[in-house]
Amino acid sequence: MGRGGLTQAVFSPTALRAARRRAGLSQVQLAALAGVFDQTRVSVWERGLERPGVAVVPRLAAALGVPAAELYEAGEHGPSLAVLRLGTGVTAKELARRAGMSETRYRRIENSGGPTQDELGRLAAALGMPAAVVQRALPPPLAALKRPPR
Repeated sequence: MGRGGLTQAVFSPTALRAARRRAGLSQVQLAALAGVFDQTRVSVWERGLERPGVAVVPRLAAALGVPAAELYEAGEHGPSLAVLRLGTGVTAKELARRAGMSETRYRRIENSGGPTQDELGRLAAALGMPAAVVQRALPPPLAALKRPPR
C-alpha cells in the first residue's frame, strides 16, 4: 500500500539493473564493490527472485554512486519514510532507538504520519537528513485522504 495505509518499501530490480548499467559495471564487479561474496546474488536481485537485505542496499547504492532510495520504487509523491529508512540501512527498531522513541510510535509515524515537530527533528537527525526531506516522505494526514461526500 502507499501512503495513508501501511507503507512498504519495495526494492526495484529494474532500478538496480539500470543503475548498474549506467555505472558500466558487470554483475560480478558490482558484487565485489558492494562486498557481496556470492557473485550470483546480483543476478538474483535483478531478476526479482529475491531482495537484498536492508544492510546491503546502501552498499549497492554506494558502489553504483546513487542514493539508496533510487533502488526502491518511489510512490507518486517520492520516497516514503520506509524507503528513506531502508536507504540508510537501518531497521525500524534501530531508527526508533536512535530517535529516542518506541518502535511502536515510530511504526505509527511511518504508516500514518503525524509526528510532533520534536519527533520530526529527532527522526531527521537519526536519518542524517534535513527535516524537510523527512516531512515530504511522511504519509498525508488521514483527513486529507477521505473523499468528500457525494
